[in-house]
Amino acid sequence: MPRIISGTARGIILDAPAGLGTRPTSDMAKEALFNILREKYSGGNVLDLFAGTGSLGLEAVSRGAAYCVFVDNDTESIMKIKKNIKKCRMTDETMVLKMDAFKALDSKHVAGRKYSCIFIDPPYGKFSTGLIIEKIAVNDIIEKEGIIVTEHGVKDVPPEKTGGFVCFDRRTYGSVNFSIYRKDAGLLNDQCAQVKE
Repeated sequence: MPRIISGTARGIILDAPAGLGTRPTSDMAKEALFNILREKYSGGNVLDLFAGTGSLGLEAVSRGAAYCVFVDNDTESIMKIKKNIKKCRMTDETMVLKMDAFKALDSKHVAGRKYSCIFIDPPYGKFSTGLIIEKIAVNDIIEKEGIIVTEHGVKDVPPEKTGGFVCFDRRTYGSVNFSIYRKDAGLLNDQCAQVKE
């Protein structure tokens, strides 16, 4: 079962939906990811798309994010996210939306904020992460120094550049793959770093 690794809710075990429809990020991969992020989300808003258990967004709030909006289109996942929020005592710092991710990006609940970090973890092989990033860019909902974290399968590697964002880091932890984006300042290397651990 996934858990909160660090911060105010450290050690709390999170509920996950039964079956294979939801794929909670492993503790090892999550800890490694947050070590890379180095609290870039601290004090800012976080958006967790295809949130599943809410593990990534809750971890960010536990470590200092001011607010997190969770989006998922699955009824059981929404129930688990709400239960996990109560477990972590984060009701005042969170909002849960049962919506399609693309529609959510147009909704007043999401588009009315700027985010320091956006997590995207769609079912492998079913959604184009590149199109989601382009939608984020069009709606201008990410802060100037904000980052986008995508989790994807080995066959679903998102493009290096899309929507005015560029990948600056790719990481592989077992079967878990992360690609991390920031706004393209035109000063970055042609290839983003790739690390396997």
